Amino acid sequence: MRRQNRNNVISSGANPINIICKILLLLVISGHLAAQPVYKTDTAGDLALSGGGIALFSLGHYLEHRIAPLSKTEIDHLSPDDVNPFDRIATGRWSPRASRLSDWLLAGSIAAPLSLYGSESVRREAGRFNLMYLQTLVVNNGFTRIIKGLFGRPRPYV
Repeated sequence: MRRQNRNNVISSGANPINIICKILLLLVISGHLAAQPVYKTDTAGDLALSGGGIALFSLGHYLEHRIAPLSKTEIDHLSPDDVNPFDRIATGRWSPRASRLSDWLLAGSIAAPLSLYGSESVRREAGRFNLMYLQTLVVNNGFTRIIKGLFGRPRPYV
């Protein structure tokens, strides 16, 4: 609630001593919070997640590799009219530069979490962090491969 002081200036009630006390209180509390582990592990949950991730990845790998690659003749007979409308706009627009950029972005997205090692709390809990990172990789990659394997759309350059 705002109030007017003697000089008709509206004051929000922000008292410097009040602000300093709040900052000191936050600093005291944050010191205790920093001592706690940032990441929490649960052996049973981590084993289930890791095993499930490996199973997803393996199933995706199997589904993806049972699709026979297109032959040169099949590639020559591909038509943009046979491609779904969502992807059709991209046909005939392959670019070596865009392909390299895409590869770099993919590699960067995989390596980006490593930048978190700049944080002392991550370095202190490197084992937990590595486990979470690997779990994320296998689950994400597993789902991606499963979807590619189930839908099996033609991927002539893959």
